[in-house]
Amino acid sequence: MDGKIKCAAEYATDLFDSRTIRRFLEHYKTVLEWMVVSDRSESLRQLELASREELFNALNLDQGCYE
Repeated sequence: MDGKIKCAAEYATDLFDSRTIRRFLEHYKTVLEWMVVSDRSESLRQLELASREELFNALNLDQGCYE
């Protein structure tokens, strides 16, 4: 092994966009890395899985209204 985590997924392309799946896999990889290398002093809740912009885009909200 080269010390890297690699993720792949099979998904229904008629239901999901490839960008959504890539983003999901990146979040999953972040959690796996936390589980493997973390000393657990940082709570899982503290991991930033999505940026503020991603959250607003996912919810179709205007970010300007909430700043």
